[in-house]
Amino acid sequence: MRFALGVLIAMGLLSALSLLFVGPGDRSYPILVLDIVLVGGGIVFFAGAHWYCTKRAMER
Repeated sequence: MRFALGVLIAMGLLSALSLLFVGPGDRSYPILVLDIVLVGGGIVFFAGAHWYCTKRAMER
């Protein structure tokens, strides 16, 4: 789970770096926006799953 979060955070940083070079008028801009949305959703999902699994493991 931590590995997936680490990969998603690295992808998010690389997407943020791409924002410096891609502008709203470029052909690749919609792909960048979609990538950022997917990475953000993945981070939210895996962070929530990690929190939930850790919480359940502590209750046992």
